[in-house]
Amino acid sequence: MEKVRGHLVDVVVSTKMDRISRNVVDFLTLVEEFERHGVKLVSLKEEINTASASGRVMTTIMIALAQFEREQISERTREKMAWRAGKGLPIGPPPIGYEMHEKRFRPVPKEVESIRFLDAAYLETRSLDQVARLAYQRGIRSRKERTLTKQAISNILRNPVYVGLISHNGDTFKASHEPIRDQKTYTRILQSLEQNCRHKGNGKSKAKRYDDLLQ
Repeated sequence: MEKVRGHLVDVVVSTKMDRISRNVVDFLTLVEEFERHGVKLVSLKEEINTASASGRVMTTIMIALAQFEREQISERTREKMAWRAGKGLPIGPPPIGYEMHEKRFRPVPKEVESIRFLDAAYLETRSLDQVARLAYQRGIRSRKERTLTKQAISNILRNPVYVGLISHNGDTFKASHEPIRDQKTYTRILQSLEQNCRHKGNGKSKAKRYDDLLQ
C-alpha cells in the first residue's frame, strides 16, 4: 500500500480475487483507495479488471460470493462443534493425560500419573510457583517437551475435561470419556485457586484455613 500511495505502481495483479480479501467492505475500501491513486486491480484467474465499470461489478460479486462461502463454512463448523459437545464428544485435541482413540479421549496411564501429581502438589502447596518447580524436577513436560509454566498448570487444574465434562460456549455437557480427576478434588482445587486469586497470593496458611472452613 505504501507503493500505491506513493504512486510507484500502476497495476496490482493477483492470481485470484479472494487472495486480496474475502470481505466485501474491506475489498471495496481497498478498490476505492486504488482508484484514488490511479491504480488498477487485475485478477488473472477471473480475468477481471477494475479499470472498467463491468469489471468492478464482477469483482464485487466474486468477493461477495467468497465471503458468503467463508461464512457458511464457519457456520457449519460452529454447528458441528455444538452438536459434538452436546453428545459429549471431543471438540478439540486431547489435553495431556488423554489421547485420541476412535474419535474419543482415552486416558494415557503415564500422563494420568502426571496430572494426579499436579493435583496433589497443588493441594499440598497451594502455590502454582512451587508446583511448577516440582513438575520440572519430576520431569513433567508438555506434549511438545516444553517446561510447564504457571499458566499451563493453572489451565490443567481448571480444565473440566479431567472430570468428564465438555465445555462449549459457556455450556457444560457430560462427556463420553473416562474422567481422571474426581469431582471432590476438582472442587477443592477450584476453591483454592479462587481464594488465592482474591487474596492475590498463594500462601499455604490462607488456603489451609479456607479448607478448614469448608469441612
